[in-house]
Amino acid sequence: YNNYSVVQIESERQIRKQIELQFEALKTQLSPHYLFNSLNTISLLIYKDQQLAEKFIRKLALTYQYILDSHEKKLVPIKEEIEFIHAYTYLIKVRYEESFQIDIKIDPVIERALIPPLSIQILIENAVKHNVLSNEEPLTVTIKNNNSFLIIENNILKKPSTQHSFKIGHNNIINRYQYFTDKKIAITKSDKYTVQLPVITA
Repeated sequence: YNNYSVVQIESERQIRKQIELQFEALKTQLSPHYLFNSLNTISLLIYKDQQLAEKFIRKLALTYQYILDSHEKKLVPIKEEIEFIHAYTYLIKVRYEESFQIDIKIDPVIERALIPPLSIQILIENAVKHNVLSNEEPLTVTIKNNNSFLIIENNILKKPSTQHSFKIGHNNIINRYQYFTDKKIAITKSDKYTVQLPVITA
């Protein structure tokens, strides 16, 4: 009975920790900074291009809907996450125009596999945050798969002078992954910054 109680307590502790990590990821995406940038972009587009402003608002609504729908889910299908990424990176493209490029090449065979929600989004957000984007040197993010891993990589540009890295986003992803697989997240840095995320079989 005592052993059973210990196992139950440990299980509840892990569930609680996982919920806390999910909440931290959610707070990051609903931050005032994220909303402020989006609203500022909308205010500019209304005078510049009303049709583009309307489409931007629809994409923004889709991103928030996904964030709110997935915040209690431990895992989501890769297909759903990629659909969200299309909407999310559309917002970035409108804001940065030719300074941001995205290339997604996912094998349909792994679309039903699972990953913790917002994992890819956090990595893209970090790439934008930690590089200086320009038309002359655009940031290019590539999402592809290799066997049982998703690969998210970006070219490395000049760092913003006021930006500091606390690796909060990376740590959140790593901590959530450890509940579902023994496979490790691999991070390499050369001329590109590459993160390999294990996919989890449905």
